[in-house]
Amino acid sequence: MRVLFFSDTYLPNRDGVVSAMQGLAQEYARRGIETFIFSSGSRKDRKSNADRRVRYFASVPFLPYPQYKVALFPHGALAPAKKIKPDVIHSHALATMALGAAYCAQSMGVPSVATFHTKVTDATHYVSKNRLVSGALQEFGWAYLRWLLGQFDIVTAPSMETCKELESHGIKCVAAPNGVDTKRFSPTGAKASLGKEYAAVPKVLFVGRIVKEKNIGFLFEVAKHMKKNRQEALFVIAGKGPALGYFMEKAKADGLEGWFMFKGFVGDSGLPALYRSCDCFAQPSKFETQGLSVLEAMACGKPAIVVKGCATEECIEQGKNGFALAEDPKLWARAIQSCARGNRGMARRARETACAHSLEKAASEMIAIYRSAQKIHKLKSK
Repeated sequence: MRVLFFSDTYLPNRDGVVSAMQGLAQEYARRGIETFIFSSGSRKDRKSNADRRVRYFASVPFLPYPQYKVALFPHGALAPAKKIKPDVIHSHALATMALGAAYCAQSMGVPSVATFHTKVTDATHYVSKNRLVSGALQEFGWAYLRWLLGQFDIVTAPSMETCKELESHGIKCVAAPNGVDTKRFSPTGAKASLGKEYAAVPKVLFVGRIVKEKNIGFLFEVAKHMKKNRQEALFVIAGKGPALGYFMEKAKADGLEGWFMFKGFVGDSGLPALYRSCDCFAQPSKFETQGLSVLEAMACGKPAIVVKGCATEECIEQGKNGFALAEDPKLWARAIQSCARGNRGMARRARETACAHSLEKAASEMIAIYRSAQKIHKLKSK
């Protein structure tokens, strides 16, 4: 089988979408399935990636967040796609590369799958901060998504919660969680050094894009509460993004410089050690469609604390492998202290949860979805 991925982001970018694609491609290769990747990108990206299975298309930066790019001529993907002769086209994109994926699938008569990774309708503040304009953009966004995703044979999302949201807006969806590499992310191995002065301090980790919609500001409210009540904690923030400078300044302005450590971007090789160095993982974001970093932390034996009522809650067994809580600093402070006590049963259960979301299982489920897409496409073609 040959699978052709389309994406609006790929290496050197690092995010959940890229990790999900790399994980699937890795497991597909082990099973003898060839994966090709078409992505928006720059001339520099093309030069830095020698993998013949990856092709970048001329793009312009998305100005509010230049790390992401918008392909200018996605329909130009048709000629190289014909040379590959894919059995399935799988779109991980929602912008112009998704248009290219749909166009290629229809032009070539190839079964197609689209995965909804990102809640783009929750990021309208990048275009306008005016509430009326933002609300109108959200409505337009859902109309666009109904039209776009309706062109694919099957639409998937990495959690049941996200599927429910899509279906509430008229988009049929199948839940297919992303997988985590439980061999690379494991409890055994080296730990990152965070300084001897923090040896006895509860350490809380966040890994992800540093953007305001990730609700990182709530962690500052938790820190303020703990400081006021003479409790201790170190919040380790790993990642980069347009709001990094804002949060670094906020730590100073709020008198929390000793409470926050900004690690910047941490490469793949350093992530497992960083997860192991902390007592728990905090994901305050309500923006996630699954939260792959939560599962990576759990694979390293770390309990997670997430916002109740969001997609990330689906992997939480309350008090057994972590906590799903309302946005109440008091509750989060209590959970951080509970995780810092080093409950072995919680660590073991966190690892077991991650293993239930392994790359092997995720790949098997997605391959079954490809088979279903092929049947659906065949029926449509009659």
